[in-house]
Amino acid sequence: MELKHFNKGSRDEFLCKCGECQEGIEQMNEEFLRMLDNAREFADTSFVINSGYRCPRWNRKVGSISDNHPAGRAVDIKAIDSRTRYQIIRGALKAGFNRIGLHKAFIHLDNMPDPEASQEVIWLY
Repeated sequence: MELKHFNKGSRDEFLCKCGECQEGIEQMNEEFLRMLDNAREFADTSFVINSGYRCPRWNRKVGSISDNHPAGRAVDIKAIDSRTRYQIIRGALKAGFNRIGLHKAFIHLDNMPDPEASQEVIWLY
């Protein structure tokens, strides 16, 4: 798979933070990565991935009840100012993301295929 902004060199960005499993970009869903790559292009700003792939154990430990990170279909992107938030959200919507979570320090994007999980929503942490 050829991506402009995310590739095997981005492995560390997507690496699970558990410190044990060493899983990362290889576990990310290809469709998701294509959408993320497009979102980055449309946003015209860097995407710093705070959290990419999470193994199920780490996902539980951080308190998540969703399977989107372990499915390789979610990222949290660093966003600490309003301009960056706007650019990321604009790019994400243009790329087709319909699930966006807003936190003062990051923006969560995911694209789960389950109809219930794929409703168009924006939520606050």
